[in-house]
Amino acid sequence: MPAPTSTPLWSLRSPGREAERTLVERFAATAGSDPLDPAGVTLPSGSRVQIDGVARDESIFVEAHALSAPIRDIDLAVIAQDVFKLSLVKNMHPQARVVVLLADEQVRALVTSRLARVPCAASVEFIVI
Repeated sequence: MPAPTSTPLWSLRSPGREAERTLVERFAATAGSDPLDPAGVTLPSGSRVQIDGVARDESIFVEAHALSAPIRDIDLAVIAQDVFKLSLVKNMHPQARVVVLLADEQVRALVTSRLARVPCAASVEFIVI
């Protein structure tokens, strides 16, 4: 049996993760931001969440999804979890921008229509890069 790895799951390289990192880098460039680096954020409860991109001054928090339509229900569920996570971060940093980056306009349209009645989604921007 192989020894357990200490490498965090979110940092494992894959083509999807590389594409998501590219989305974060493009967004940082277009937003005029310093680089957005992956970071852990500790919530008031003591729980810790991983964010794909965080500005050094904590003015921007982004989650990226390099998906193209059609997407599976599980992909929509993962995006919804990230929206909830970003809304928790927004509560801690009310002046911050919280953004879900998407690679496809059809995905953005589907996500925003499915989450339209979810109150926490109102504080999150959905941007296609």
